[in-house]
Amino acid sequence: MNCEVDKAHKKLEALHNELGTDNVMAWQREHAAEVLTLAQREHMGLMEKS
Repeated sequence: MNCEVDKAHKKLEALHNELGTDNVMAWQREHAAEVLTLAQREHMGLMEKS
């Protein structure tokens, strides 16, 4: 399991490097708004900043 978590972290780091942290975070917030409840987004810290 740890190996899979490490792979996921490396992939996410590569996306941040390739696309930029701001773009990745914006996509994560947008996607979260489509699939998570308000309480889930608040818990994960993915609320849209106004």
